[in-house]
Amino acid sequence: MADFKRSMQILRDLEFSKPGKCLHRNKTENGLTYWGIYEGAHPDWKEWFYIRDILKEQNFDKEKASAILYADERLTNEIYKFYKREFWDKMRLDEIISQKIADEMFIFGVNADCPPAVKLAQKIVRFSGKDIDGRVGAKTLQALNAYDPSKFDKEYDEGEKRYYAAIISANPQFRIYANGWRNRAEAV
Repeated sequence: MADFKRSMQILRDLEFSKPGKCLHRNKTENGLTYWGIYEGAHPDWKEWFYIRDILKEQNFDKEKASAILYADERLTNEIYKFYKREFWDKMRLDEIISQKIADEMFIFGVNADCPPAVKLAQKIVRFSGKDIDGRVGAKTLQALNAYDPSKFDKEYDEGEKRYYAAIISANPQFRIYANGWRNRAEAV
């Protein structure tokens, strides 16, 4: 079965390998982002109080605060718990046999959210109509576990790129993320 820690290492390598850059504010968002957790989408995450305290202690120097936070093992454990609970478990990725399929769905789900990640997977395994519901049930698990992981990988990457292109087409201000989104899709 797929291993969360392996998928999390991919996410970490893609997004959080520079300690001074883990805490930032994106141009198109209101609020902070730490390790990809956006304050606007997850305002009740209990770690925001701690993050803001460290930021204040560092005279609001995000790079210095980020490096301190990045080295905090307790906070890192909380981040792993957050990603497991909010993405991995919701998509039931522990029940996927192929690590590649789980990696694809996890990385895309973290960026796009779980329902779009699952819907894309359901389209690839040839679901149609009401079966494309964005929820992982027994039918979805069976289809994913029977699907060729190499074929899934290529088709999922193309689906991710189409998804991001549609977002940019509808909201041109998001064009600043185009290269990063494409690179992310191709990296997994």
